[in-house]
Amino acid sequence: AAVGIVFGGGVNAQYFPTLTVEASAATTTENGFTIDENGTLTGYTGSEVKVVIPDTIGGIEVKSIGEFAFYEKAIESITLPDTVTTIERCAFDSCKNLKEAYLPDSVETIGRKAFEGCTALETLSLGNQTSSKLKTIGSSAFSSCKSLTEVIFPDSLRSIGGSCFSYCSELTYIDLNEGLETIGEFAFTGTKWIENKQKESPFVIVNNILIDGSACTGEITIPSGVTTIAAFAFSTKKKTPTISPYGDEIYTYNYVHSNVTKVTCNSELKNIGDDAFWGSSNLTNVTFNEGLETIGQQSFLGCSNLDSVSLPTGIKNVGHIAFNGTKFYNNIAADNGLKISDGVLLDGSGASGSVVIPNTVKVIADNAFYFNTESTSYNELTAITIPGTVEKIPEWAVVGCKNLNIVKKEEFNIENVND
Repeated sequence: AAVGIVFGGGVNAQYFPTLTVEASAATTTENGFTIDENGTLTGYTGSEVKVVIPDTIGGIEVKSIGEFAFYEKAIESITLPDTVTTIERCAFDSCKNLKEAYLPDSVETIGRKAFEGCTALETLSLGNQTSSKLKTIGSSAFSSCKSLTEVIFPDSLRSIGGSCFSYCSELTYIDLNEGLETIGEFAFTGTKWIENKQKESPFVIVNNILIDGSACTGEITIPSGVTTIAAFAFSTKKKTPTISPYGDEIYTYNYVHSNVTKVTCNSELKNIGDDAFWGSSNLTNVTFNEGLETIGQQSFLGCSNLDSVSLPTGIKNVGHIAFNGTKFYNNIAADNGLKISDGVLLDGSGASGSVVIPNTVKVIADNAFYFNTESTSYNELTAITIPGTVEKIPEWAVVGCKNLNIVKKEEFNIENVND
């Protein structure tokens, strides 16, 4: 059964929606394995260290490995049945004795931190390279598996999450499949693989995605063929171990930003990911290509010396505070609370009352009217008139504007209007 809980009321109700809590499913235990009625293996209390999970437990088919099911268990080997499709978050987190993990072709999703901190893990099989159904590996899923030396990805894989294999310090060989579409930030930071790639070139590129440019310095041109610059591509994250007062090893993380001074985009570039050049304080000039479609949120946040920017006419999406903290942004004069450059409404958080967006605007940036610490006028914004030149109202564009009415000035195609 589901239980609905409503927090607060009035203004707070829009930020604290009804919370639905699912009651625990009935469980069955057999041979040390506990499974719920939905087929999720939720725990293990057995004494075997070389664990082979059966395809059924108590007559219930094993469909997924639940959150924290084997957390910190002293197992050395794990083999999953071919009935499992999902490994949930933290399922094998901190199994420090785990040396071997064999996953069947049936697994489609590996959740975040699923095997994080399995420091003894040497052998990892993600199924058969051609018949596996694996599509997604979540963030930090294998982070800090420092004994792992190689990974072969199946052809089916489409997404690798942020920090997925970060600080796998001995990871030298990676076979990346051609169908891979998304590689998250810092996915291979702290591996020998990324270090060796950087020795070959400061641009680390996989399937036309520039995943790491943190070793770049001075004036650069994005290499031909690159269509996407990944999130945080021009930063790296340093991990420093320290000892806590209780004698435990803990870690601190410091971000190190690139020393690029000028960036010229190639003609094929379509997407610049979130935080791609974040904090590159020496960057002064960016030349965008006309085919560029997306500039992610905080892409150039904190590039304090960036003052030469001309946004391409074909741009379709600009993320939240993409240029905040730059000379370029600071030098844009606000007209009736609107900061507009090259047909892009970057910021309307200073607007109040009834606002008319000029018909020179083609794109409204994400969160453009989102209230922030620099503005107290968001409750006063009562109406926005949007010209027909704007085809899309981005998600969360007007969040927090409780009394707002959106007025359509001309007929146009709205793809998404935030409630």
